[in-house]
Amino acid sequence: MSGRISHTERALLTGAKTLVSRYVRIFGSCWPGGGPDEVRSLVYDAVLDAARRYDPARGTPFEAFAAPRVR
Repeated sequence: MSGRISHTERALLTGAKTLVSRYVRIFGSCWPGGGPDEVRSLVYDAVLDAARRYDPARGTPFEAFAAPRVR
């Protein structure tokens, strides 16, 4: 991912720590060739991508919006 992280995106990432931890546990045990740090980085990249696409005006909670993008 390139570019700066906005204050809004940073707030969404901070609020999604539970989501990130959950997917690190899920994928960490089955991700081929990657340790937990690599999996955490990939999950954060997916969550950041979701934060950049998220529109709170639609009324969907961020975690519900981001979860399918992490998978």
